[in-house]
Amino acid sequence: LAKLNERESYIIQHRVMADDPLTLQEIGDKYNITRERARQIEKQALKKRLQERFPGHKIEVNDRMVICGQIKIPLDKIGPIPVK
Repeated sequence: LAKLNERESYIIQHRVMADDPLTLQEIGDKYNITRERARQIEKQALKKRLQERFPGHKIEVNDRMVICGQIKIPLDKIGPIPVK
């Protein structure tokens, strides 16, 4: 199973799973990284978690959309992504 590091876990919890999500700027300020780097880490972490949830499928995370084969799903419709 893919494990998220502390920074990836924080970003998922505070961007994807939060009722009042932090901005990329707020996350960047906390970790002293750019908004773009925070976005890249968010994308990488989402992909890791979704590959666990949908093994054997090619997963792409594009903006706020998950693409699994021919299926495109808005992230807010995918449901909670457990963070260990």
